[in-house]
Amino acid sequence: MIQSGYIRKEKDEKDRRIDRLYLTEAGREIAPSLQNTFHELVNITTKNLSEAEVEQILILLNKILKNVTDEKMDLVSNTD
Repeated sequence: MIQSGYIRKEKDEKDRRIDRLYLTEAGREIAPSLQNTFHELVNITTKNLSEAEVEQILILLNKILKNVTDEKMDLVSNTD
């Protein structure tokens, strides 16, 4: 998305390990279309699931995301 010009990346001034991502004008223009596509995808993938099942999936995906984030932070910390 950076190469396509929808997002620009800047280093954080206080912590150079952090990259800040910002939508460009082109990114703002396509954002509504991407949101609609995302909502359609969520509706399709959860079509035959109960609310409890969807909740459980969200809990599990958040745990997975935390694991990945923690691992990335460990890797960044070990390279300093």
